[in-house]
Amino acid sequence: MKYVLGVAGALSLWSCAPAPAERAAGIEVSATVLDARTSVPAADSLVSRALGSAEVIDRPWMIGLVGDLVVVTDLDPPHIHLLDRGTGQHLKSFGAAGEGPGEFSNGPSLLRAGLLRDTMWLLDGPRRRLTGYPVGSLVRADPSAGTRIVNLPALMVQSIDGPDAEGRFFATSDDPRDGMRLMHLSGQTGAVVKSVPIDVGDLRLSPEFVPGAYSHRACMRGEAKGLYLVYRYAGRIDWISTESDHVEGLAVPFRWLPFVSPDTINPKLITFGASRPMARRAYSDCSVTADRFYALYSGRLRGEPKNASPRSEVHVFDFAGNLHRVVVLDHAASGLAVTQDNNTLYSVAEEPGGFVVRVSSLGTTGGTARR
Repeated sequence: MKYVLGVAGALSLWSCAPAPAERAAGIEVSATVLDARTSVPAADSLVSRALGSAEVIDRPWMIGLVGDLVVVTDLDPPHIHLLDRGTGQHLKSFGAAGEGPGEFSNGPSLLRAGLLRDTMWLLDGPRRRLTGYPVGSLVRADPSAGTRIVNLPALMVQSIDGPDAEGRFFATSDDPRDGMRLMHLSGQTGAVVKSVPIDVGDLRLSPEFVPGAYSHRACMRGEAKGLYLVYRYAGRIDWISTESDHVEGLAVPFRWLPFVSPDTINPKLITFGASRPMARRAYSDCSVTADRFYALYSGRLRGEPKNASPRSEVHVFDFAGNLHRVVVLDHAASGLAVTQDNNTLYSVAEEPGGFVVRVSSLGTTGGTARR
């Protein structure tokens, strides 16, 4: 599904917005459609094994792969954990809480595109600071300070990835006062080189609630000069070219809008709340390989018990945006990383003793596409 630039140069990410009369009904229709997700069977079920123990990770945030290592960022200090990719052995944890070099104010965001180059980049969001570590010396070097620091301008960054071949980072901002925007950032100074407004095209919502309803994570496909946005509360994935601003929607198997409702005090104000029982989780993470894009899908309602949907799905797409395969994990996952050869999938799962990395063999990448 293809999109074009919207009014006033904004990236328009909705192909066929309904008429105003339809939008009001859409609040209820979207909830009805959501309940039909089980009517689409999964192509494959995967069996996983635990990698290492559950004694290292407290509250996982992101997972990535670099060389023979699994990298997990943690919301609690120490904020970065390194595990052996084959044995699961805990090799090192670093990143204390604090303001100094090599310290972080909370769980840092991992820029996974950098892992394919020569630097592991981590974003300290509250301090708007990128710290880079050389990937060749992560285990043996003193991690108290990164080799590079890039300070970003005063942005409310929702997601970030990079750098690309030209050294640029790409971030999405979610300032309710300024709307959602795609920022091109200098890899040397962190300065905004280009800023493009993102128009999600959902006119049901009052503007200040759009960034929350369309909360997302970005995964860059560096060589193609673009990035994917996977949405947490909408059945939707978008591909944005960082050269032309051209946008395409992927053929997701479950397509739906965020659940919204009128404000109890001011019914004319249409709001979104992630903690509401009818808010459904969609995509929480993504991973890009040499020729595939993977998106981690939940489908669970906020109001459901945790054990109501104990397994996550992974939707696999080719680079043309077509659904290539659907697999079901044997656990509920909170993070996703796939090897470049598409053979092995790493995820993070909560178990009785704590959080642990799990490994699944993807086997053949063939399968029946579902629309």
